[in-house]
Amino acid sequence: MSVYHYVQKLNVYDEKLEKIVIPEFIENRPFKETNLLQKEEILAIILRNVNSKFISEMRINYTFRNIEQLEKFHDRIIAKFTKKYFETYKDLPLEDIQGWDKMLLVAKNIQDEDMKDVYADMVSPEIIQKYSSIRPTTQENGLNGN
Repeated sequence: MSVYHYVQKLNVYDEKLEKIVIPEFIENRPFKETNLLQKEEILAIILRNVNSKFISEMRINYTFRNIEQLEKFHDRIIAKFTKKYFETYKDLPLEDIQGWDKMLLVAKNIQDEDMKDVYADMVSPEIIQKYSSIRPTTQENGLNGN
């Protein structure tokens, strides 16, 4: 098999994985979990589901070996869509986003909302209100580099 055909086959596999990964992340919402152990458990479930569905549908063992691979794959999908959104859809009505891009918009918005909630729960609203409206006054990070 030529390198070109090999790369094409991998692209087909990645497209299929994308269609499995995104709905799993939407359904299971790992980003809303503040407990790292529970988040890892959710990601492990997603990993098993994705690998199982892919093998079942494609009849080939092209799977994620670990949670880190799965998360990086997911993050690349969301980053690619975010770039496309700001280049293509930013000034259009949301109703113009259709098909798979609409599913990616849902995934991005759910992730953003869940992460916002997680960050908001880390410290009191009063502290966030007070200190998030102040710009840093120095460029140093307070650590001695020696």
